[in-house]
Amino acid sequence: MKATLYTDGGSRGNPGPSAYAYVLEDEDGKRLASRGETIGSATNNEAEYRGLISGLQAALDMNVTELEVRADSLLMVQQMRGEFKVKKEELRVLSLEAARLARQFDKVEYRHIPREKNKLADRLVNDALDGKSGAPLMTVREAIEAGDITALGELLAADVVFRSPAVYKPYQGRDVVIALLGMVSQVFENFRYRAEWNDGDTTILFFEANVGDRELQGVDILEHNDAGLVERFTVMIRPLSGLQAVAAAVQARLG
Repeated sequence: MKATLYTDGGSRGNPGPSAYAYVLEDEDGKRLASRGETIGSATNNEAEYRGLISGLQAALDMNVTELEVRADSLLMVQQMRGEFKVKKEELRVLSLEAARLARQFDKVEYRHIPREKNKLADRLVNDALDGKSGAPLMTVREAIEAGDITALGELLAADVVFRSPAVYKPYQGRDVVIALLGMVSQVFENFRYRAEWNDGDTTILFFEANVGDRELQGVDILEHNDAGLVERFTVMIRPLSGLQAVAAAVQARLG
């Protein structure tokens, strides 16, 4: 199985109170596992490596065979590629453990990404440092699939704007958009996400559904603000007959 691993680590003080996080996704962008955990006093680099080690172990536990690691720590990526030597003893021990785990995969590639494309792992790090606990952090996809309106609302910006040809005009505001999405979900039958694409600022979710006897395909386009919340939620549907069926059903509910 192929998968993508996002890792992050942070220290408030460097050294100081630290935490790491990882997010593991399958080829379609569906989350397989995620975790954010404090590790006491450490440096930024130590926290980065702890996130990598924990993420690699999680991928092995889920029988991943080919893995692409994405991290915003350029130093760690270059060291794991063998481009830079690991000079500090405390990092050398951690890098050797990461390399030992990496050898258990058929293939591992390391890719450096900017911080803004690593928002979920970064958020898990900060949540851990802030002492936030409770239900695991959900994505919009997971919240919709679970029918969890409360979790979905926490992922939308207060001034989120919803657009779709199915509703003719934009709708703005978290409460309004949540109500509208709940209405649309009642229109769809056999709704299922098929794939996901994410570049950090934008997430595209590909779905299929039925409306009556019509089959349709569509995409949810989610544009995120700097805090990682969805500020623009756009839904596109095809074919035209499917869009018209959705529009008619939604308008009937809107009155």
